[in-house]
Amino acid sequence: MISTLPLWPAWIATVALLVALALGSLSIPREDIMVDAPDNARWRDIRFWSVGLITIQLGLYWIFS
Repeated sequence: MISTLPLWPAWIATVALLVALALGSLSIPREDIMVDAPDNARWRDIRFWSVGLITIQLGLYWIFS
């Protein structure tokens, strides 16, 4: 019975959750992220790393689904 359900709602829910996670990580103030950093180098901002990894995950999800 469950195998007859369409997959598109699950796909939309997964993409929506991953996009919400990316937006949530970008909503954290930069000052809170860089508090323990030895310098304010842009590459140390973990928000951009998380968005990059989520983008890769979405790409893989799109390719293999």
